[in-house]
Amino acid sequence: MSFAKMKAMINNAGGTIRGTKIKDGQRLMFNQLKTDPSYQEAFFLWEFGKDEIINVPIKTFNEKHSEAAGFTREFNSLVCDRLEIGDVLHDQKEDLYWVVYESYNRDDILCAGLLKQLNIWIRWQDDEGNVYDYPCFDINSTQYNSGITESNTMVLGTTQHQITITADENTIALMRDKRFFLDRNKVNPTVFKISQNDTTAYEYDKGILKITLAEDEYNPDRDSIEHWICDYKDTTPPPVQPVEITFAGEPIIRIGGRKTFNTSVPVTFSLENDVVLDSKLTLTVVSDTQCKVAVVGDQKIINETFNVVATNGSGNIGKVEIEITGGV
Repeated sequence: MSFAKMKAMINNAGGTIRGTKIKDGQRLMFNQLKTDPSYQEAFFLWEFGKDEIINVPIKTFNEKHSEAAGFTREFNSLVCDRLEIGDVLHDQKEDLYWVVYESYNRDDILCAGLLKQLNIWIRWQDDEGNVYDYPCFDINSTQYNSGITESNTMVLGTTQHQITITADENTIALMRDKRFFLDRNKVNPTVFKISQNDTTAYEYDKGILKITLAEDEYNPDRDSIEHWICDYKDTTPPPVQPVEITFAGEPIIRIGGRKTFNTSVPVTFSLENDVVLDSKLTLTVVSDTQCKVAVVGDQKIINETFNVVATNGSGNIGKVEIEITGGV
């Protein structure tokens, strides 16, 4: 290769021999990643409330397990698709969730790091009743005791757990004494509450939270096993109940006459009518549960109809159709 040609290649790659090697390394990583036996084609980025549409080009290797760290894997990915600490990946093939626990830029050639397998889900509600489901890594952190405190009158659990969870606006907002079910026993599950939410010690990239939980008592009046939420707030809207409008006799008003209408709850009264009845009807509101409707003495409007409408504070509506008839 001539010196001129080599110089041109170096200039195209960034102007230095190092830049050329980096470009070559990036190109090699890109070309070989998806053909590597350790390539994972079913890893997708998981974020709460969002569809899993971002496929993550990644290969994993060197699986390990320990009591303290659980299951871990090393990974490589493209430097242009760098994974951040705190990113959550869903292996859709195995239906497993992983959090990026370590992430390094290797000389601008590739991204390398460590994944930690998440082993349990927690669920909670915020003050508005919105429900959140997050995968996390749970470990029993009880030390130097049996996890039980006894007295002559009761037995109290003193177990502690620590969960590792991705940091975002929902998890960072978790406050002390927030309570969760944390158990595989769906009949008599154990309840835990937050004693500390460490939002700063692992503040790298997106970040990871280490949340310490202390065992708490199950409260059947507040905690819903059915919904798997402690301090459950029922946000089901009440069923729509139409407002009933009552009146004496038949649903008719003679020309020149009037009729009284009543409801059992406070409402706002109004009329619905065709243009032919404009200026022919008079609505008089007596109270928030009673009104009167008067019809002018005009024979041209005989057999016309209109609606008396009652709307309560919840937006529920009642209607009754009234026909205009002739005199006696």
